Amino acid sequence: MPESDDTADAVEAFGRVFASIPAMLGYHPTNAMVALFRLADARQFSIAAMDIDPDHDAPDVARFMARVGAQGRVNITLFVIAPGEVTDPPHEPIVDMVHLECFTRGHDLIAAAWAGAIQQGQPWASYRTGLHGVLPDPRTTPLAALLAAQGQHAYRSRVDLAATLAPDPVDQLDRRRAAIAATARTPRSVEDSLALIETTTAAFLDDSTNLYDAVVVQLVHTFADIALQRTFLLGLDSATASRTNPFWVRLVQALPDAARSFPATVLSLGNYLAGHGVIASIAAQIAVNADPGNGFATAVDTGVRYGASAGEIHFMLSRAYGRPRT
Repeated sequence: MPESDDTADAVEAFGRVFASIPAMLGYHPTNAMVALFRLADARQFSIAAMDIDPDHDAPDVARFMARVGAQGRVNITLFVIAPGEVTDPPHEPIVDMVHLECFTRGHDLIAAAWAGAIQQGQPWASYRTGLHGVLPDPRTTPLAALLAAQGQHAYRSRVDLAATLAPDPVDQLDRRRAAIAATARTPRSVEDSLALIETTTAAFLDDSTNLYDAVVVQLVHTFADIALQRTFLLGLDSATASRTNPFWVRLVQALPDAARSFPATVLSLGNYLAGHGVIASIAAQIAVNADPGNGFATAVDTGVRYGASAGEIHFMLSRAYGRPRT
């Protein structure tokens, strides 16, 4: 919504969007910049966030916030959440730099606003028009209500959100590690491997207790095929990623050592395609840390960090090298 529409309805609507950020990100940002963006000819929104860190140069922050749409003309709404005063919102120089970066890249910064925190009753103010208002309770926004109906909620911080992908207890990982080492890999065609993944995913989504250790071992050996990894990643779309997301989350938790890398890569790419930039970034880092030599993980991580388009990430994946597993 353009900031220049200085009406009571505009103030209320913009406040609802601002208050919806925790539901969109999956956590409550503090001392951060958040960019909500969409292609000028599309209705789907995506979101990205970056902490305001004294160690980050302002131009670097500005470039990050402006490059989230690397292809096509992008409309960007910028939100700053940081301590400050409603009469003098903080970090205005960075906002100005974002505006310049957007102009340079052919994007439109359609609104930029500040709030000290995303809490009920907190004042918010525009950087560019003088528009201001008060935030509603973030728990009462339509998006938050939808997530609550699905049993989901916004976490208190990015750290808490990242903790949802933490590995299983050590004894469980040790047990699976031993089972993987003791089981020989059964060669399969890419088509048969894709069918196995589809069948296993469907069984898990029907009943999450279906992910037995024997199934985990079978999947780990299946994921060892580089051709399978590339084919699966290149064929992933946002709808499939959203539907199967719980399955890949569980594998990131359940698989030991470098075996986490491929599921985390899938989780990262899927969430990125679906517009969930924060969890995509967290998963990408898990994928790279689990196996620094996995070229597919590096390609997705690079794409997420630099705001690449889906086509650009596919280009990198098509030329990346995975790491074979035995």
